[in-house]
Amino acid sequence: MRPPLGGVRVLEIASGTGQHGVFFAPELKPIKWLPSEVNPLLQASILAWENNFPSDNLFPPLELDVQKSVWSVENPDLKLPFCLQEFPITALEEVVAIVELENFRLVEVIPMPANNLSLIFQKI
Repeated sequence: MRPPLGGVRVLEIASGTGQHGVFFAPELKPIKWLPSEVNPLLQASILAWENNFPSDNLFPPLELDVQKSVWSVENPDLKLPFCLQEFPITALEEVVAIVELENFRLVEVIPMPANNLSLIFQKI
């Protein structure tokens, strides 16, 4: 049984075509799923996925370039906890070290297809 997570938001970095959001958002309600993508073609793909598989907790993609040292997001409700100055980060230890500097702790590592990981952090 999952704990109530109504105020939780997931910011998906570099969402690609959008297939993750349409799968996870309905499965993880009431968590709000916020995809992000810098590529306009992929933003269009995300919107197409969302139009075909709508979910009330899945939002349109944010244009977010994580390679910039300061992130500009046109969404006042989104509070980004930290900024990455170098990307990509290939070592899990590097990600954890950066996030811990912002008072988050690693709660869970979930293996995903294609050699990816989902990292679950909690604010402390």
